[in-house]
Amino acid sequence: MKKIALPIIMIALLATSCDTIEPDANGNYTTYAGPQISWTDGTALSDHSHKALVEKYTGPRCSNCPVADQALELAHEQVGDRLVLVSITHPDEEPLGASLDTRTDDGSTWARFFGVSFRPTAMLNRTNNDGQWDLFTGSPAISGMTPAIESANAQTPLVALDCHATQQGDSTDITLNLELLDAVDYPLNITIVTTEDSLAYPQLTNSTPISDYRHNHILRQVVTDLWGNTVTTSAPAGKTYQGRIKVVLRSIQDLQNAHIVAFATNANTRQVLNAAQCSIE
Repeated sequence: MKKIALPIIMIALLATSCDTIEPDANGNYTTYAGPQISWTDGTALSDHSHKALVEKYTGPRCSNCPVADQALELAHEQVGDRLVLVSITHPDEEPLGASLDTRTDDGSTWARFFGVSFRPTAMLNRTNNDGQWDLFTGSPAISGMTPAIESANAQTPLVALDCHATQQGDSTDITLNLELLDAVDYPLNITIVTTEDSLAYPQLTNSTPISDYRHNHILRQVVTDLWGNTVTTSAPAGKTYQGRIKVVLRSIQDLQNAHIVAFATNANTRQVLNAAQCSIE
């Protein structure tokens, strides 16, 4: 009995002492014990704008992905900072030759969970209709995303969010400010990721590789749990929070080209409620 009880006790201790236990896309549970956001009371935000999050699944062997890149950059020029872009390298997209491999375990898990197989594919605020994730699949569909992005921006957001990041030695200190614009009666989560611009590595286009293609908004690291850290499960409209987290950034080649992206989600539906992006000072 002692040989049986000891592992059970150890499993119980692990389950209660770690921060978050989440199932992956296959329903398997893994333990997240990374850094958590520390939340305190905050102050009201002056900016209540709705910023859309577009996650594009791409890869160096996807010859149509550069067309999607151009379309989203054009949308970014039209919408400005009300569009937050994250480019996720699909798990099936091996690098060309010995070039930089920008695949991440968390990005691969998201691709499987959301059922992304075709490249390029983009998601806008992780919306779901009738049990199906809304996916903009193929470069023509992504090229036509601007009206959908503008429509999302025009909606009254449920939360307001901003971020600020400073480099302190080897660590990055990230501060988030959050204001509830509507009452919350669901798990409200915040996910933080890092992205990087101007990464030069080969990219196929019309079956011809461009050796020094400049890749932007590339997902480099998920700082929090991939499904986010919980802020609250119940709070009235007008409640404000300030969150801080200090992390050591991995994979970033040049901090001047890096960004912190934070987005608020309804943890029950996975839908993105608002997003924010900041450079690292």
